[in-house]
Amino acid sequence: MNNTLLVVASIILLVVPVLYLVKTAQGKITPNPVTFFVRSVVSVMNLATYFLTNGHNPWKSSVTLASTVGLLSIFFYAFCRGKFSKINRFDIVAGVIAIVVGVMWKLSKDPVLANLLLQTAMLVSFIPAIRGVLAGVAKEQVLPWALATTTYVLMTTALMLDPSTTWQQFIHPVCVGLLGNGSLALVIAFKNSRKQ
Repeated sequence: MNNTLLVVASIILLVVPVLYLVKTAQGKITPNPVTFFVRSVVSVMNLATYFLTNGHNPWKSSVTLASTVGLLSIFFYAFCRGKFSKINRFDIVAGVIAIVVGVMWKLSKDPVLANLLLQTAMLVSFIPAIRGVLAGVAKEQVLPWALATTTYVLMTTALMLDPSTTWQQFIHPVCVGLLGNGSLALVIAFKNSRKQ
């Protein structure tokens, strides 16, 4: 049952970037460059550390792999097509904080601490996107972020159903999936409700 949930979550998370890219191409979304740069770089590192943290379980890593592929696709498309929102000082500060956390990750020898540091960098990377939506300088749509949050709900549920799951394995889906994606989805929904 838990592997089925992880496969469904991975499939949804492969659809999310396609939806996001279509909306970006249509000009309905302007991705934040800092958010997607940091998340892309950190996702690649996170994939390795999460695989080590979850006992080399490919099923548990499938959602993280799908997320990494999606983030890289969105980043390179937006970069090559000039679709990013404008960067500001706040974005730069958040990016520097995320990079500092990334350097601390590199210096860490403990895989659990490394995973915690990466999740912190990922959470910080959501701040520029959230701020951009609240300030009205970035365009986002709730559906991709809500679907991404749903995948992490499925992943967290699958982990809860697996008796071999350790507390460390919950850090990534809860921090990035539920807190990061979920917060951005809620902010977009709130901003959209204020427009109506």
